Amino acid sequence: MFLKNKKILVTGGNGFVGQSVVRELLRRGAKSRSIFTPRSKEFDLREASDAGKAVKGKNIIIHLAAITGGIEFHRDNPGVALYDNALINLNILEAARKEGAEKFVGLGIL
Repeated sequence: MFLKNKKILVTGGNGFVGQSVVRELLRRGAKSRSIFTPRSKEFDLREASDAGKAVKGKNIIIHLAAITGGIEFHRDNPGVALYDNALINLNILEAARKEGAEKFVGLGIL
């Protein structure tokens, strides 16, 4: 895929996996100014309106974001983790559909 003129959203782009994905996008010709990696402080992707704002104007959506906190967090809060991640996944997918994104790639995180 030709990436030079594409506007790309990488949710979770500041995380461990996301940083590698961003580096690979740059290696393949994407421009750094065209890659948006929002932080949870800026956009709460559990909120449909924030997901819509993050996706707005993007051609390619690479969805890697999730609520994580390690083994103890998931052991102690399995319902919260599942619910929040399901909300994030559905909100980003629906925002991408509404925006008419050319490409959606999602890492299945629940």
